[in-house]
Amino acid sequence: MNGTRGEKCDYHTYGPQDEVNEQVKKITWMAISHTDFQKGVQERLGTKSNLGELEAERIRLEASLQKERSRKTKLLGKIAVLDPDDDTYDSMYEDLQGVLKEYTETIAGLEKKYGEVTQAIQNANAQEATAENVYQMLKELIRNVDDVPERYQRFALHAFIERVEIFEERQKKSKCKTLRLCFKLH
Repeated sequence: MNGTRGEKCDYHTYGPQDEVNEQVKKITWMAISHTDFQKGVQERLGTKSNLGELEAERIRLEASLQKERSRKTKLLGKIAVLDPDDDTYDSMYEDLQGVLKEYTETIAGLEKKYGEVTQAIQNANAQEATAENVYQMLKELIRNVDDVPERYQRFALHAFIERVEIFEERQKKSKCKTLRLCFKLH
């Protein structure tokens, strides 16, 4: 498949190109100014992320770590007070060492998960900040579109427009038949 749809473009202008450009620009700015579009961009960029869930998981892991460390400390205290002269000393020592090993492995696993969740929280914070910056730039672009130089407007339009189809015959109101944006309006 060569990726083309319909007729291949030969890059010649259709009618007064400035009229077509102005209509495409006007339709695009109207579309991206739409509240649903802006909400969709925010959702797609990942704002309002799962930080609450991650924080709850971090708190749960902290509590589990504290509990397991406390258990390990108590067990170490029991090992320290074992009487070496007791007939069951060797057996009790081995049993307690096995439990101590389990606690140590559990703590190591919890610490690893805690580190992963902490990193995920940092990443989510960074992503949310980036998404918010992009969204604010979009809002500023919409608010100040008339003050933006033409070349930057074209760059922004190219970022938002997937495809433009124009009528073959001159129409009364619009030359644009369809305008497909890269984002969906919800």
